[in-house]
Amino acid sequence: MGAWRLVLAWLVVADHTAGLTGITGNLGLGKIAVATFFFISGFLMPLTFDTHYRAYGTRIGSRKFYVNRFLRIYPIYWASLAVTLLAVIAYGPSLMEHATTLQDLTRVRTYLSNALLLGLNQTRAWGGDFRFNPPAWTLDVELQYYVLVPFILWMTVWNRRLPSALLIVFGVVSVYLFFRPVGLLDIDRSLLAWSSFFLLGYAFYLSPRLQRLAQCIPLLAGAILIALVVMGLSNHQNVAHLFATLACMIVSAHLLVLQKNRGFGPFDRLLGDLSYPTYILHWICVQLIFRWLGTRFGFLSATQEFAALLLLNVMGSTLAAYASLRAIGYPIEALRRRIRDGKSHRGVPE
Repeated sequence: MGAWRLVLAWLVVADHTAGLTGITGNLGLGKIAVATFFFISGFLMPLTFDTHYRAYGTRIGSRKFYVNRFLRIYPIYWASLAVTLLAVIAYGPSLMEHATTLQDLTRVRTYLSNALLLGLNQTRAWGGDFRFNPPAWTLDVELQYYVLVPFILWMTVWNRRLPSALLIVFGVVSVYLFFRPVGLLDIDRSLLAWSSFFLLGYAFYLSPRLQRLAQCIPLLAGAILIALVVMGLSNHQNVAHLFATLACMIVSAHLLVLQKNRGFGPFDRLLGDLSYPTYILHWICVQLIFRWLGTRFGFLSATQEFAALLLLNVMGSTLAAYASLRAIGYPIEALRRRIRDGKSHRGVPE
């Protein structure tokens, strides 16, 4: 599972590598990978909560869960902001031209919204849309889900029907918004618009029957083949993206069950640990590599130039991720384990 999560992060790197669209058209690799990450989180977060935190009770268990999630996400994310701002100081604001307007660089609320992260996509509340690290929009959606996880799990214990009904409504609205986005970032990049993927992961976590089916490789292979055929035949871009995502989710479901039953090997755990910092650090790595080396590949064909840049981007992002793990991630992980009081399960990543 750890290796698969890193591959998904590399798909996002590929999606942001110059030249991909000109070669293959809009494959939507980033969108597919992000939706698959949301499905994985939908499964792993309630599993993590039940395994490590439920025994503490409602108040203490929820507090420990939130603190650990904060420590998992924010330190490396803040490091990505620091690196980005240093790059802007060194190379000028042209690095930020992917955002809406450079005037936002003079606004205090721009820095505040980026530092807080939760609510980053609610642009009307902040009066502007400017992300120093553009892929961070997905972290805002993830954090919204994290906030709800303890409530969903405790509500399920107290009253099973009410949370089920609410989650069904959320899922239906989310599917509608997937095919018909409203064009407003506050909604299109909110948990409401992406909740169907989290809820599918959560439903998979709750269903032992589905988890048994996920171990039947011939059945999964057939389902993946059907999804890929539908994707290839579809003329509607969102439908093609949805079925490609379903194929990735099926692979994820099988690996999640294997991980739950067997746990991580040391190398697979390392690869899984690299997935988040690779994802959150890749944007600035891609920008800097293209600035330093992009013009030197003019003698290559379009395909060769893309391949060379992709290799450099993957290597650079992964090396930066490993450095961040050594400098920030591993020391923070020791603190997280102390907060968790040593209650661990070898098959559950945090």
